[in-house]
Amino acid sequence: MRGSTVVIIIIIALIVLVVLRNRTVVKNEERGKREQKWGRRSDRPISSDKMKDIAGLDRVLARETAADGSRFRVDDITWNDLGMDAVYAAADTCVSSAGEEYLYHLLRTPYTDEEHLSARRGRVAYFRNHPDDAVGDLLQLSDLGKVRDCSFAETIHALSGAEHISIIGSVIQLALLIVTILMIVFRIRFALPAFFIILIYNIVTYFRKREVVGDQIVSVNWLICLIRVAKRAVRILRPGERDSDDALFGGIRGEIEASLSALSGIPGLGTLITAGGMKGSFIDGLLDYVRMASHLDLIAFEALRSRAARHEKEITRLLCTVGEWESCIVLASWMESRPVFCRAEFCGENGIRLADASHPLLDDPVPNGLEADRGILLTGSNASGKSTFLKTAAICVLFAQTTGFAPAEAYRAPFFRLYSSMSLSDSIEKGESYYVAEIRSLKRVADAAGREGAPVICFLDEVLRGTNTVERIAASSSLLQALAQEGVTVFAATHDLELTKLLEGTLDNYHFEEELASSDVSFTYRILPGPAQTRNAISLLSRTGFDSKLTARAAAMAEEYERTGEWTWNAE
Repeated sequence: MRGSTVVIIIIIALIVLVVLRNRTVVKNEERGKREQKWGRRSDRPISSDKMKDIAGLDRVLARETAADGSRFRVDDITWNDLGMDAVYAAADTCVSSAGEEYLYHLLRTPYTDEEHLSARRGRVAYFRNHPDDAVGDLLQLSDLGKVRDCSFAETIHALSGAEHISIIGSVIQLALLIVTILMIVFRIRFALPAFFIILIYNIVTYFRKREVVGDQIVSVNWLICLIRVAKRAVRILRPGERDSDDALFGGIRGEIEASLSALSGIPGLGTLITAGGMKGSFIDGLLDYVRMASHLDLIAFEALRSRAARHEKEITRLLCTVGEWESCIVLASWMESRPVFCRAEFCGENGIRLADASHPLLDDPVPNGLEADRGILLTGSNASGKSTFLKTAAICVLFAQTTGFAPAEAYRAPFFRLYSSMSLSDSIEKGESYYVAEIRSLKRVADAAGREGAPVICFLDEVLRGTNTVERIAASSSLLQALAQEGVTVFAATHDLELTKLLEGTLDNYHFEEELASSDVSFTYRILPGPAQTRNAISLLSRTGFDSKLTARAAAMAEEYERTGEWTWNAE
């Protein structure tokens, strides 16, 4: 007998050792993969439907702050103008849905003060300098996993808004089941028939009530998983482990501990509802029958739903804290993959200084920079680099105020509220022309300038291009001057060289130029001071093979108009 016991103990010990070894091997392999991915941009495409799910946390937080307007948020027009879905996709190497969704929210809500930004900038800088810690943290956060075809944040928040189910009947049914079990133990007559009647009744009514709960059980699973990972995070971020004064990670740990304290009873209730990490196991199958007979999971679910509704803010805070932690890691990794990312400096005076700024999606960019004490007017031909520069400068502003770093050799500016009007289109659904859509877009910038807050910076590409030349020049010059007088820092690109003279005292002039060869055109993509001196649209027609008579006629008409101010048609 004793020998058999020893054999059993040895077998169990061997099984435990094999399991532990396999876990170690898996963890080491995963760590190796993460180390290889460090400092590389993501090449994983993100569909438009998935982007809608990733924006879930941002929608939740936007609703919570809509009433008091406590945070500036980059609006949809600006986000789309800057192509930020593509920028986000390149940076997103998150291992959890909490990280994915918070990263999106982070990039849409720039800070407008140094106090809140400094801690985030410090964490990003720490992970850039300590990739081993970053990879180790990602391995811990990966246990949270990713949801499919839904938003992680909205799935969890759906729990507090789940339909209420009455548990009085379930409590009575559970009590009756326990009574009949005790009757069987004490061998009371008719106890067994009573037990089976109540058991069948409980199972039948269970499925009806369980249908009301529906997919909210998924919310429970994710919430418990979030709490489990957060508890582990508290142990990882011990005081003094990474920074002697605990300034960088003490805030994260403190937020997590405060949230976990308010949510302390949820994991226990959740275990009664879900498999507790044993889904698909024999024990889980057995517990399914226990739940059907006893309604324990329905009773626990109602208690958990009620608690989640009372502590919705703490759940959001926990999700955001864990999500920001991971966001700082993936941003650090992405910055290491780019040619340059500098520490942003902020000042109180007007103007902006950019040195060798480059668009973060370009692998071989031509860096550009400027020092402007006020807004600028940018001229030059098509494809010369105007729009790319505007987007690059705007993205520098956005990243500076969301991460504390900018894709440039140097960045210095005040805190801004960022707006743009660059890539609009007609709207068939709204019945709006391009021009109507554009003036609505410009009106929101003018309205923002009149509200209190950080100064506005706006990026405008081809102002009022949807209308005729005369009215475009008159209206756009008046608009740009009015915005500048309201204190808006305007970066505007235009083909209308007339504006360079009309706004000479209001905006600084810069331009891009091209080099024309006998049969081709090339661009330097370098920004230069002063207005553009030449037009090249007709020359480009000639160099791309259009009939010489056509281009000569066009050139003669343009020359005549500039001389007389009137158009003359020459049919020959």
